[in-house]
Amino acid sequence: MVALFRFILLAFALAAPTVSRAEQQDIAAAARGVVRVVLVATDGSEAYFVGHGSGLAVAPDKILTNAHVVELARQCGVGACRQWMVVGPVVGQEG
Repeated sequence: MVALFRFILLAFALAAPTVSRAEQQDIAAAARGVVRVVLVATDGSEAYFVGHGSGLAVAPDKILTNAHVVELARQCGVGACRQWMVVGPVVGQEG
């Protein structure tokens, strides 16, 4: 009976929620990798806004974003904090 009580007490202790605290420098480092993905279509000499979403810089030349953000695009532009803009091809889509 004591063993069952200990087991139940241990189960409750493991199931109890714990509070995790993020370090401010970790949050800042992660935020630097978040970019805005902008879709712009061209029709001859005119360009017009199509849509936008967010992405994550996973390598110097690779941005990871959701498929629905770029589903109609062959190329898209990526910018971070209004500091730079890069245009590149959509290289893959899964699913």
